[in-house]
Amino acid sequence: MWGVTNSDEVMHLFSWHAFQNPVPLEEYVEVAKGTVTYARGLPLALTVLGSSLFGLPIEEWRNTIEKLKRIPDDNIQEKLKISFDALPDDKVKAIFLDTACCLRGMDKDDAVTILDACDLFAEAGIQDLIDRCLLIISTSKFEEFKASLKLLRSLKSLNLNSCKNLMRTPNFTGASSLKRLSFENCSSLTEVQSSIGDLNKLKELNLLWCIKLEKLPSSISNLKSLDTLILNWCVTLQQLPDDLGNLQSLKKFSAPRTAVTYLLSSFGRLKKLEYMHMGGFGRSVPSMTGQEPIGFLPSSIKNLCSLNKLCLASCDLSEEDIPT
Repeated sequence: MWGVTNSDEVMHLFSWHAFQNPVPLEEYVEVAKGTVTYARGLPLALTVLGSSLFGLPIEEWRNTIEKLKRIPDDNIQEKLKISFDALPDDKVKAIFLDTACCLRGMDKDDAVTILDACDLFAEAGIQDLIDRCLLIISTSKFEEFKASLKLLRSLKSLNLNSCKNLMRTPNFTGASSLKRLSFENCSSLTEVQSSIGDLNKLKELNLLWCIKLEKLPSSISNLKSLDTLILNWCVTLQQLPDDLGNLQSLKKFSAPRTAVTYLLSSFGRLKKLEYMHMGGFGRSVPSMTGQEPIGFLPSSIKNLCSLNKLCLASCDLSEEDIPT
């Protein structure tokens, strides 16, 4: 996997992290060679894998080698995911995700305060991540290996609520198992990445109180499994995607106190919609052509055969806003 001229360097790098020594312990020589071989000699993989194996019994090393064998040589992210999966509990995993997605560059003490408020026992978890070379603290600020949800193919729920510094969502490419996403009270969030449209299993998306979010990507309309969409108090959100009616599984749509002033006719295609709450809007707005004003409720709303609760409180509706 690597030439003779640099094989010693590779083993030294790995051994420093796996044994805190430039050479492997005698009884670990063969498993160390196997791990290095399947890590393809890549420095990042050697560092992370070596740190995660430090202090573990030899049987755990053999299990790791078996996992590495099953992963194609060019799939380094999947190899690194072994180290994430080996984290001791969900709290440490949550700390890793929060630091990777939200807290990068933040003062350590401030980050610890936020994480402790979420009952994550931050100090112990952070030290564990540092020991595994998954987190680096430089000049008292967090730095981490660049977050990629490609490593988290088994992740089913991602909660980034109240991440005040988060300006854009992570790239969701590869996180194909996600079923629930929550960005509640992410007050700096301005962008939902278009890769969200690839989450075929996503059932719930919560963007409550994302007060700087002005638009949603059109790719959201591709979420065939989505049954709950929460947009409450997205006060700068002005328009919904044209093809939102493609959300064939949508049952609950809640969007009071946004800047949306009318619904598109595609809403009539939401055959499974049971609950809709939209309130606190202004009056209907002129159409893009400058002709007739568009009524707040499209005539296609009569096609919502499953709708059993409709709340339009404080919409300042007039007769022309309600289809006959």
